[in-house]
Order: sequence, then C-alpha cells, then structure tokens
Amino acid sequence: MSAQNHKLREIVRLAGLGPSLDGAESWHELGFDLLDQMADVLDRTATAYAQLFPADPTATPSPTVDALEAMLASNPHKATAFLQALLSVTEAQALMMVWRILHGDEIVSVSVKYHESDRFELVVDLRAQGGGGITSFQTHDITCAPLLGHFGIIIIDGQPAFSGFYAHRI
Repeated sequence: MSAQNHKLREIVRLAGLGPSLDGAESWHELGFDLLDQMADVLDRTATAYAQLFPADPTATPSPTVDALEAMLASNPHKATAFLQALLSVTEAQALMMVWRILHGDEIVSVSVKYHESDRFELVVDLRAQGGGGITSFQTHDITCAPLLGHFGIIIIDGQPAFSGFYAHRI
C-alpha cells in the first residue's frame, strides 16, 4: 500500500467511516481495491480542480489527501461529508462541487433532468464565497444524484434554499 493510500485509510478511519473500508476488504479478493479507487478518484479530482481553479495562495486548496487531513483536523464534520461523497461517487465534477460548497461557496441553482431510458443531467451553480463569480458543475452520472441528499434545506423569508453540504449520520 502506498504512503498516500495508507494516509487516506487513516483519514477514513478517523472520520468514523472505517466500516466502509472493512466491508470492501472482501472485494479486494476479487481484484477490487476501494482505497485504490478512492485515491485515483481524488487524484483525478485534484487535477481537474487545479485546471479549473489555477493556483492562488489565498484560494481554496485543491482536494488532496493532505488537504483532507487538514480538514479533518480543523473541521471533522466537513471532512466526513467529503469522504462520504468520495466513497459513493467517482465523478470529478461532482466532487469538486462538494469541495467548493464545504469551503464556503453558495448554492445558487440546482437543475436535475431525467427522463426514463434517456439522459440524466445534474447541474449545480455555485457562487464563490465573498460574492465572487459563478461556477457551474455538471454531470451526466446518475450515481451522483444521492449527493443532493447531503444539501442543507432551509426556508429564508418564505423562499426555499439549499445551504451547505452535510455528512449523513453514521
């Protein structure tokens, strides 16, 4: 196991999600390694993130194992929420969206399109924290739909709003 995978395993366990890994260990015998998949997805997400949000020392860090470790130390609930997403989806666009929400971006709009035996589409527009620009995250992977269940749902002045991304109880 690589050093990064070992660190990722420890982060998952410290976040209270160890049973997810334990259940997946039987899959390892069949040639599937959940930690390898998680590390690969996280690497693809970090690469896509760096392209979409070029390096800026004051900006939100890229979603890496080290950034997850720092998040776990400073805000374990946010780290757990991200890890739950990482355990359930493999789409970089969706994970970048989750990462940005956890770092303060506001959910401006959500659009879900589905028609039986046709294409699925999820589009989430976020406003950068501090009133910045709008970034649109789009996926056609229906396995990302459960991420909407992590959104905070509130009513502000009688109007519906999505606010934040939260871990499910474990």
